[in-house]
Amino acid sequence: MAWARFRNSVRYYRKVRDGKKVHSIYMGNGAAAEDAAKTVEDAAKERAAQSDYIQNGLILPKDPKNLELLLRDVHQKGFLDLEFCYQLRQRESVKGVEQKIVGQLKQSRDFKGLVEECLSAH
Repeated sequence: MAWARFRNSVRYYRKVRDGKKVHSIYMGNGAAAEDAAKTVEDAAKERAAQSDYIQNGLILPKDPKNLELLLRDVHQKGFLDLEFCYQLRQRESVKGVEQKIVGQLKQSRDFKGLVEECLSAH
């Protein structure tokens, strides 16, 4: 699936394989194309969540706030939305990476400050 600029408009195309050939199917532009793109994106997210569940089993988020959000979602919908659970876990992993980066930056600043202190003392 791809958006392509053509003259003064942006169009949405879907790729379809026919044996060894790949065909581009024009899906439209404007609101109709945005709807088609959203449908494809939602399906991809759902497939990713299902694949994660099949490979890893049910892994719940670790953050208590996310667990609470998940529980509310289950009560509201009446079933466990694997995609929502997956999104919460993905958000947690991004947060974890951000925290590691911040920690590394702080360490490097502390290290630089320590080196500068040692050099200025001599």
